[in-house]
Amino acid sequence: MREKLGMQTGIYQLLNIKPAEARVVKQLFLVQFFLGVGTSFLFTSALTLFLATYPIKELPKVSLLAAGLLLVANYGYARLEATLSAKKLLQVIILFSVASIALTWLEATLFSITWLPFFLSAWNMVLYMVIGYAFWGMAAIIFNVRESKRIFSVVGSGDIPAKIIGYAAVAVLAPIIGVINVLAISMVALLVAYYYLQRFNHPVIVAPPHHDHPEHHASTHGHGEHTGLISRFFENNLIFVIAIWSFVGFVLYSLLDYTFLTEIKVKYKTSHELASFLGIYFAVGRVLAMFIKLLFSSRVINRLGLTNSLLITPIVLALVTMYILQTSTPTNTGLIAFGVMVLLSEVLKSAVQEPAFFVLFQPLQPHSRLKGHLITKGYTMPFALLVVGLYAFAFRDSHGDISISFVCYTLILLIAVWSGMVFLIKKEYLHTLIQALKKGYFTGTQLFLTDKPVRELLLAKLNSPKPKEVLVALELLERSGYKQLNQVLLRELNNPDLSIKKYVLSRIKHRHLTAALPVVQQQLASNSSSEIKPDLLQVFYFLSPEQAQEFYNLKNLNFADKKAALLGLASRPDASSLQIVQQEVAALTRSTHEADKLLALEIISTAPHGDFETSLRSLLHDASPIILKKALEAIGQVKAFALWPDVVATAVKQNTPTALQKAILHFGDAIFAPAYLTNLNLPASFAALFIKTAGSVQGPLSTQYLLPYLQKQNELTDLAVNALYRKKISLPDAGKTELTRWLENKLEQTRPKINALTRLRSDSVVELLCQALKSELKQDLEVILQACAILYDRPHLERVMQLIQSRDASRIFNAIEVLELHIPRRYFTPIDALLEFTLENQTNLTSNSSAEIAVRNAVITEILTTTETSFSVWTKSVALYLIPDLQDPELTQILKNPLSQEANFLLRETKQFALSQVAI
Repeated sequence: MREKLGMQTGIYQLLNIKPAEARVVKQLFLVQFFLGVGTSFLFTSALTLFLATYPIKELPKVSLLAAGLLLVANYGYARLEATLSAKKLLQVIILFSVASIALTWLEATLFSITWLPFFLSAWNMVLYMVIGYAFWGMAAIIFNVRESKRIFSVVGSGDIPAKIIGYAAVAVLAPIIGVINVLAISMVALLVAYYYLQRFNHPVIVAPPHHDHPEHHASTHGHGEHTGLISRFFENNLIFVIAIWSFVGFVLYSLLDYTFLTEIKVKYKTSHELASFLGIYFAVGRVLAMFIKLLFSSRVINRLGLTNSLLITPIVLALVTMYILQTSTPTNTGLIAFGVMVLLSEVLKSAVQEPAFFVLFQPLQPHSRLKGHLITKGYTMPFALLVVGLYAFAFRDSHGDISISFVCYTLILLIAVWSGMVFLIKKEYLHTLIQALKKGYFTGTQLFLTDKPVRELLLAKLNSPKPKEVLVALELLERSGYKQLNQVLLRELNNPDLSIKKYVLSRIKHRHLTAALPVVQQQLASNSSSEIKPDLLQVFYFLSPEQAQEFYNLKNLNFADKKAALLGLASRPDASSLQIVQQEVAALTRSTHEADKLLALEIISTAPHGDFETSLRSLLHDASPIILKKALEAIGQVKAFALWPDVVATAVKQNTPTALQKAILHFGDAIFAPAYLTNLNLPASFAALFIKTAGSVQGPLSTQYLLPYLQKQNELTDLAVNALYRKKISLPDAGKTELTRWLENKLEQTRPKINALTRLRSDSVVELLCQALKSELKQDLEVILQACAILYDRPHLERVMQLIQSRDASRIFNAIEVLELHIPRRYFTPIDALLEFTLENQTNLTSNSSAEIAVRNAVITEILTTTETSFSVWTKSVALYLIPDLQDPELTQILKNPLSQEANFLLRETKQFALSQVAI
């Protein structure tokens, strides 16, 4: 059983598919296989009958007829696609194809119709195209953009062995049963495809077609808004650009085929000779295509990138074309080389171009994908055939031949245009991905506070009975720079609502609005409520301390009012006020009441100009934990750098990391100067605290503090990367070099973790360890993406990270596409593998075989004995925790030896627990 499972896993890895996808891929492969058999028998027999019956100069007429038939067929297909589900549409197309082939076969068998081979050659193109539309349209709505990159090449490879069989069988069967009777085999193969399609069920393909509303299409148009042809017919720029690229490609392929068939017609005369040659020739091509498509296609697309892989065929064709033009014997060597070029074009078209082509549409909505397929293949193919037909009429000689050299010059021009279109596709593909990511998020118009209508609306809101609306209006008016705001504040000071009045008093104090003094005095004199009196007193003492002292002496105030008065005085910069505040603070500090000391700290925090070092030093060593923590924060708020050594020593001794962190934030960037951080000898937990806090501080000193950690390559390095990411800064070149080195090492470190989790996934006994490994990989992924955001395009990568954390699968995979376009390929490939692994959900299976136990022991040993950078302390602790439950002597022996990072508290305590539970 295990050997079978291992073999299946190996096959899945070889084909680059996941176990959960295997069933769907197999079903689609079978349908595609028998469709390929049917169309290959039809193609070979139709082409053979035409070449044996008509002179080659008639071939351009076939292209013109096929162009007309395709336009009619496309119209009918579009009508059907709008009303039928994807599965029903393909079923209808298959039955229609069988019926049309049967009718043609009967006519050819019972009647002697001279024009039938001519019509069949054109009709063959029509059937091949509409079957392709329907099949790939169905496949496109099943998979997302990431799955499509891997799966389309495998599913499409079903067409290759089918055509190998079809082409080779024609070469053998045609001399025996006759070329026309090969059509019967084509019908049988199509009916078998129908049978497998009938058995294939997927919720997406049986659902009725869904057509998006116009506003959706507007959101995907591309750069700016479009009117006219692009918006009405193509819907967006991506489909439009792909259509032009596809048209040029069809012209190129059709010209190659026409020239090649012209030369073959000269050499082979009878239908049997033609059938044998064409069957063997195309069979060889399909063998090569199958090999490339199965083993390399999806990997090439993943490694080079989707749009870059589109350049492979143009480059190869350009090299062969230039070789033909430079050869000294074009009649012999050039002809062979041209045949090789046609073969290579077919191989690359099937193995690389078509899988990449269909993936290009995946960021679009399902209906837009189907429409894109129809436009870029169905409507461009007829016009390409028309162009090639006219080209052949214009440049052929009296025998219908065209010079290979002349064709090669034409090909060079077409290849140049074709290659150039790839860069336009890349641009529009990226834009479409970004639009797909944005869809669904609010992007409304911005509020312009300085506009007259907006300001009038805000002024009207001041009369609202809802206090919250009044408060928002006041805030926005101040932000807009409203020149008459002072008058508004004075008016609103009489507002009966306490929340509004408190807000207005805070703004009066902030704006130093002395014109408010009479109103403040009046409200204090009118026996104001205890809720608003402290606010009035604070403003009164702030605006006019002399008058306030005269009417409300500090010695006669209760605790709440005295606190308000002192806070008002503490906000003033004059020496006399500060002297009063310092005296009162000193007295409060000496008090035995905790409330007095807390008030002293609150006043100190408010006073921007006072000297409270003595009071703060005293409060820093207070026995009360609350006073201690508040003192730490207050020292940071007033930036008492002289007390910094005491702050660190006290925080470490009393283990108050949160209060220390708040103090550091208040000190700001200056506290990260080397003079303050040298020789601190911090415990590991406090070192991590400093790194995390540095990420919340803006300035060059905190950045310089973080950079050396990039060289250490340990868990603190991950924290430093996260901190640098949160700072949203641009690193110096030296910092980028160190971060790049860390990124490469970090990506390398994920491999043993993925390997360990892969080996343990079928073992439910260590499910807790699997969860720890998966959690660690997710954390690794997050910090790796943060490093990429620092080094590369931050806005796009931040959006990628947001969507990866969401639960919307379609947007997640579109986000990965954006990621691919913004980071180097050497980093994207391992990140993509990590993403696929962390996003994958796989249920554990219960197993306790001896083989599973050996694998489990090997993984746990690896986790516990490798270097400290390979696995986190948490993962190692979980592995230790499981040893007593597993009761395995081999694992128990690990507990005898010292472990790396054993100085860590969690790891040390977990090991002690494990030792206490086992007998050694």
